[in-house]
Amino acid sequence: MRSTIVLQLKKGDFADLRELLGSAWLFFCVHYGMRLALNAPLGMAPDAWINLVSYLFAARAGLVNARVTLSATLRWLLGVMNQVPGARLLWPSLRNVWETLKGKAGPVFSSKEAYLDSLLQMLRDALQGVGNLFDAHYGLDLDELIRQGKSVVIDISNLYPAWLRLFIVDLLISQVLFGRMARGHRVDTTEVVFVIDEADALVSRQTEAAFSDLLSPLALALKTSREFGISFFIGLSAMGNASRFILSNVQYHLIMGLNDEESVHEARRTLMLPPGAEQQLPALRPGEGIFREAQGPWPHPFWVKVDYVPPCR
Repeated sequence: MRSTIVLQLKKGDFADLRELLGSAWLFFCVHYGMRLALNAPLGMAPDAWINLVSYLFAARAGLVNARVTLSATLRWLLGVMNQVPGARLLWPSLRNVWETLKGKAGPVFSSKEAYLDSLLQMLRDALQGVGNLFDAHYGLDLDELIRQGKSVVIDISNLYPAWLRLFIVDLLISQVLFGRMARGHRVDTTEVVFVIDEADALVSRQTEAAFSDLLSPLALALKTSREFGISFFIGLSAMGNASRFILSNVQYHLIMGLNDEESVHEARRTLMLPPGAEQQLPALRPGEGIFREAQGPWPHPFWVKVDYVPPCR
C-alpha cells in the first residue's frame, strides 16, 4: 500500500486532503501536540543513528566541533536511560541533552568551553522555537505509519529559526530513508511518496554547502531512494539558486512560468533546450509548462498543459 508524506512548509494548501481522499490521512502540526523524538528507525544501529542526528543538527545549526559533544552526550544518556534494556529503547530528548550540558556535567563532554557554549545556545534556540515538540523519548514514527498504510500531512510552517525547520525535514526524511537502507528494504515499486512544496530553502546551493563532506538527506534520497521504494515531488518557486546536484538527480522536470533571468538560464540547462527556446518560459500561461523525462522513451522536452484543480480555501 502506498503512503504519501506531505511536509507542508506553507500553511493551508493540503487542509482538505482528508475530506477528498478519506480517513487514511492524518494531520500533525509542530506547534500543536506533535512530538518528535530522536529515536532510531527500526533496524538501524543506535550508534550510527546518533552520529547521523548529531551531524544533521550541527550542519543545520552552523556548528562544527560541537558535533562531537552532542553525539557523546546522546550516547551517554542513551546508556543511562536503558541500563536494563527493554523491547524498545528509551531515547534521550533534546531537552535532556540541554539540561545535562548546562549543568556540572557539561565540561565532561566538551574539550573546550567555546564548543559547549555554542551548542547550548543552539539547543536553547531549538527548544524555544518549537515549544514541547522535542520533549519526548519516543515520538512520531513515519515507518510505523507507512506499515499501517497511512498518509500524513506534517505542518512545519511559521517555524523559526529557519535552520530548525530544515533540521526537522532532515530528521523525517532520514527516518524513512536510513531505516530502509539499514534493513536492506529494496523493492521494484514506489511505496512512499514525499511531497515538499515551497522547498527553495531546502535545495539551495547555500543549504547544500553546509554538508561539506556528506550529502544532505534530501540529496542522498534523490540519488539512492528509488531502489528503496521512495519517490519525491519537490516544488520550487525559482530555479536560479537550486543545487545543481539536486536538479541533476531529478528524473522528471515540469517547469512552469519563470520570470527572473537566472532561473530561465538554469531551466534551459536542466531541460536541455535548444538556443533561444528558453524565451518561451516567461510567456507560459497559468497551467502551461515544459516537461522533460530523464531516461524516458522521448528524450526531448515538450509543452504540456496541467488540469486545473481548485485550491483549498
